[in-house]
Amino acid sequence: MIVLHILLGILKIIGILLLILLALVLLTVLALLFAPVRYRMEGERTDSFYQGKITISWLMRLVWFHAGYDSRRGKTEYSVRILGISAKQAAAFFRKCRGIRQKAAEKKAKKKKSKEDQKKPEVTAAQEVLGQSDAPEITKTQEKISETEQSSLSRMEDPGKGERERKRGKKNPVRKFWENLKKILRTILAVPKKISGALKNFRLTAARICDKIKQIRKLWESSQFQGAKRAVVQETKGLLRHIKPRKLRGRIAFGTEDPCTTGEILAAAGIFYPLYGENLIIEPYFDKEILEGEIQAKGRIYGICMAAAAFRLFRNQDIRFIIRKYKQH
Repeated sequence: MIVLHILLGILKIIGILLLILLALVLLTVLALLFAPVRYRMEGERTDSFYQGKITISWLMRLVWFHAGYDSRRGKTEYSVRILGISAKQAAAFFRKCRGIRQKAAEKKAKKKKSKEDQKKPEVTAAQEVLGQSDAPEITKTQEKISETEQSSLSRMEDPGKGERERKRGKKNPVRKFWENLKKILRTILAVPKKISGALKNFRLTAARICDKIKQIRKLWESSQFQGAKRAVVQETKGLLRHIKPRKLRGRIAFGTEDPCTTGEILAAAGIFYPLYGENLIIEPYFDKEILEGEIQAKGRIYGICMAAAAFRLFRNQDIRFIIRKYKQH
């Protein structure tokens, strides 16, 4: 009974830990889907300077990112915080830990080296007493002397041996000329074969490319591709409407010395009037060149919207058909 009670207690603890882990995973997934990612953008430009900054936060600023640029400082500044801890502080802490480990390793290596240095003199003294320290050097010198003596004796016995070896090393110039000529002829005769092989490979490659182009064109003209394109465009438009800033306000003053160019830019900006509305004031100048203003924008992105768009695209039959065709090829 005692053993059974212990086993049940262990299983109970394991079950509680698994439930806690499952709850944490579920909370993380819900946070990713329903906690919005908020962003804020600001920009300003005058005759003397220009600056811009962007801030992104998630889950009550538990994850926070900020980046900005100011022409007066001439550098980009950024900061990342996770659970209130700056990435720079975390990097400095890890560098400090690495330095401590390196110092400990260096101390350990120094101690080991000092112990080895203390043992070395005793070994050399024992070798000197036994007379073994000079033995390898003596044997090496004796071997060298014996080799030189043997070579000198062989030269004295047969003085013409060296000349015969030199003659063998040198090839007959006529024979060498005919060998080079044969190599040149072989390479010349092999050129037409190589050219025909290259033309054949090129013809086959061109035929494959033409077949691929025909297949791709047929796929583009198919009803499945057109349906997939419509689905992607529709979902992209929905995501852009979701991502666009909820609050936008600012003023932009622009102008060129050419009134015609200024009017064309103003007409192009008027196309996007439904996006910014009356919150963004545009001031055109037709008599001077200028670009000034300031702008502020706020928005948020929900993960559930991104996941729903991806799920709808994945469930689309036309897109699944295109994916299967791509895998086949």
